[in-house]
Amino acid sequence: MVFVHGAGGSKELWRALVRRLDSKLPAIALDLPGHGESSGEACGSIEEYAELLADFLDALGIEEAMICGHSMGGAIAQRFALARPEMTGALVLVATGARLRVAPSIFELLDDDAAKFYELLREWGFGPNAKGATVDAAIEFLRMCPPEFVARDFAACDRFDLMAEVRKIRAPALVVGAEHDMLTPLKYSRYLADNIPDARYEVIGGSGHMIPIEQPAALAKLVEGFARSVR
Repeated sequence: MVFVHGAGGSKELWRALVRRLDSKLPAIALDLPGHGESSGEACGSIEEYAELLADFLDALGIEEAMICGHSMGGAIAQRFALARPEMTGALVLVATGARLRVAPSIFELLDDDAAKFYELLREWGFGPNAKGATVDAAIEFLRMCPPEFVARDFAACDRFDLMAEVRKIRAPALVVGAEHDMLTPLKYSRYLADNIPDARYEVIGGSGHMIPIEQPAALAKLVEGFARSVR
C-alpha cells in the first residue's frame, strides 16, 4: 500500500494508520516534493503529482500497488489509476472527490495571513469529537509546509475535475467519507462511490475531514478488510 497525503500535508498524516497496518500489510507513506522531508517544490497540477507517483513506484521497483489517498492525495490516486491502470491494484479514496473546488477565501488568507488560514483549518478541518491535542499536533506539522506550496496545492485541487472520467476507473475502490467533513462533504464521496464501477462506500461517524488523524483505528479496520478482500 502506498499512502499519499493531501494539500500542504506530509507523511505524518498517515503515521497512526501505518503503525496499525504495518505488521499486517506492506505500507509506504511518501512526502510529495516540497512537503515534509522531501526537497524541491510543490507540483503545479494533479497530473504532475500522478506522474511523480509513477516515478516513485518505478524507482522502488513496485509494479503494482494499492494507492490510498486523502483529499488532494485522493485526486492524485484517481488520476494515477486512469493514467497507469496496469500499476493500480486498488484504490482507497479518503475524504476526497472527483472535483475539488477551493473557496477563494483560502487563497486570500494564504497570501495575506497564513496564521488565520490555520485557525480556519482548525474550524473546518476537524470534527466535533477531535481532541484538542490531536488538532494541535496536526496543525503543527501542517505549518511546516511553506504557504506558497500550500497555495499551489490548493490551486491544483481547484483545477482538478474528473467528474466525467471516474467511470473509466477499473480498479476496485474503497471510498471513505466523514460524517462532519466541511471541506469535502459526503456528497463528494457519494459521487465517487456511485460512479466508480467497482466501488464500496463507508462513512466514518464523528469525524471531520482529517480522518487519518481523527479516526485512525476505524480507518485502519476498513482498509485492512478491503485490502484482504481484493488480494
